[in-house]
Amino acid sequence: MSSTYILHYFDGGGRGEPIRWLFAYAGQDFVDNRIELREWPLMKPKTPFGTLPYVEVDGQVLGELGTILRFLARRFNLYGQNPWEEARIDEIMDFVKDRRAAYPRYVQAVFFENQPEMAAQAKADYIDQAPLTLKKLEEILAATKHGVLVGTQTSLVDISVAYYFYTLERFKKGILDDYPTLRDHGSKIWNSDGIQKWLRKRNLSFW
Repeated sequence: MSSTYILHYFDGGGRGEPIRWLFAYAGQDFVDNRIELREWPLMKPKTPFGTLPYVEVDGQVLGELGTILRFLARRFNLYGQNPWEEARIDEIMDFVKDRRAAYPRYVQAVFFENQPEMAAQAKADYIDQAPLTLKKLEEILAATKHGVLVGTQTSLVDISVAYYFYTLERFKKGILDDYPTLRDHGSKIWNSDGIQKWLRKRNLSFW
């Protein structure tokens, strides 16, 4: 019997969207429970750590984005083929996470606090961080020689990084033009059947 998955997050992209992309790429059905902002104050104390997203898996509750992604990736055979590859996946994901910290600030400023000046600064910071991040990812990708960031097959880190590229392109169209190998890498994920199906139907209030 297959497992039942429920994702709890706001009606937007933000921190919930990488989980949706992972479900979509894996071809795994899930319930996308979208929380309205007016519901959040009452719901917050009932969540595992007072934050979203969290998931329910066969009735068991799991919070924290990174933990959720790793748990699901293991289940979907998208977390490397040995402990070393798992560690490399974590390493690269932590590297990117540290350098995209401005994105949550942007989402917070735009959709929760209505602070356009803060949003503009967060957007600028996000774009300014990109070149050094993209250069390092380009080096990592070139070194593997398999068209993926770790090992010989697509894994969680490829999907997560492709979503990072996707948000960058939303902020600044053409930002990947100087990084053709990364653009091609992202395109393989974006154009996969699962992700394309998700992008056509997701209908989010904000991204």
